Amino acid sequence: MKTPFFQPPEPAPTATLAEFVAIFAVLLAAIVGLLVFDTALARVDLTERKAAAAREFRIGERLLAQGQIEQGTEHLRTASTLDGENPGYGVELAQAILAGGRPAEAEQILLPLIERNETDGPTTLAMARVVSNEGKLDQAKAYYPRAIYGLWPAGAEKNRTAASLELIDLLSVRNARQEPLAGRPPLPDGSTNDRARRPEDGASCGVAG
Repeated sequence: MKTPFFQPPEPAPTATLAEFVAIFAVLLAAIVGLLVFDTALARVDLTERKAAAAREFRIGERLLAQGQIEQGTEHLRTASTLDGENPGYGVELAQAILAGGRPAEAEQILLPLIERNETDGPTTLAMARVVSNEGKLDQAKAYYPRAIYGLWPAGAEKNRTAASLELIDLLSVRNARQEPLAGRPPLPDGSTNDRARRPEDGASCGVAG
C-alpha cells in the first residue's frame, strides 16, 4: 500500500503593515463620520425643540392674558418640558400654577430652579410669592431679599421695587413694624411706598397673609 503524498497546509495570508494601516484609517473615518452625523442630528433636534418650546410659551402667555388659566398652563408646561434649560419657562409655569390655586405644585416646580441658581431674581421672587401664598411667611421673608439683591435679566429696578414693597407688606402683616428700621428691606433709588406708584406686576401678585 502506497503512502499518500503528504502536502503541508499553505500558510495563512498575512496583511502587510500598509494594508493594516489602510483598513484602520477607513474604520476610523467611518466612526468619525458617524459621530459627526449624530452630533449634527442632535443639534438640529435641539434647535427644533427650542423653537417648539418658544412657540408653546407664546401660546401659553396669550391664553393666560385671555384668562384661560388651565389651557395656558398646559402650554407653558410643554414649553418647560421641551426646553428645561430655560428657567424663564419654569418660572412662568409656576406663576400660572399659582394663579390656578395650586401653590404646593408651583413650589415643586421652582425648587430645582432655585437649586440650580440661588441668585436668579425672577425665580426667587416667584418662590417668595408662592411660599407666602402657602402661609410660609418665614420662608417668604428669606426669599424676598434674595429677589431684591438677585440677578435680573431685564426689568431689574421695577421688579426689585415690587419685591421690596411686597416684603414691607409681609412684615406689616406679621406685625413687624416693631423690628429695627435697619432690618427693613431697602427700596431702590427713586421708589416710594405709595401704592399708586407700585409696578403692575407687584400689585397683581399680592402677598397673602
